[in-house]
Amino acid sequence: MSTKENSLTLPARAPLLTRTGWSAFIVALIVVCAVAPVLNMVVPQGSVFHMSDYAVALVGKIMCYAICALAMDLIWGYTGILSLGHGLFFALGGYMMGMYLMRQIGRDGSYGANCRTSWCSWTGRRCPGTGPSATASSPR
Repeated sequence: MSTKENSLTLPARAPLLTRTGWSAFIVALIVVCAVAPVLNMVVPQGSVFHMSDYAVALVGKIMCYAICALAMDLIWGYTGILSLGHGLFFALGGYMMGMYLMRQIGRDGSYGANCRTSWCSWTGRRCPGTGPSATASSPR
């Protein structure tokens, strides 16, 4: 018996995406990464095209989960290796974000306590918890 009879032939490798697929992917990436924050900061709140702060934060969370899912799919799906290192790095990132947010709260327990270090100072918006009704509604 020769080795030629026992050899296995694999089919030709197909491309991951077609040219149209890659174009659609690039357009969607630009929309999510560039247009969504612009719709939040530039477009006035009364407009139909305005994205709320909640929607931008939700898009950010969805993108983080998508990156984690893509990494798990590439490692586990294509190579068959279950890598728990991705979960470790994802959990470490969540822990660090929690520590950052706890630092932003400040001593009085509200996020608007120190506007010099929060996102309010560079967006030009009034910080939450700093208006005239903030003293009446803040738990002290």
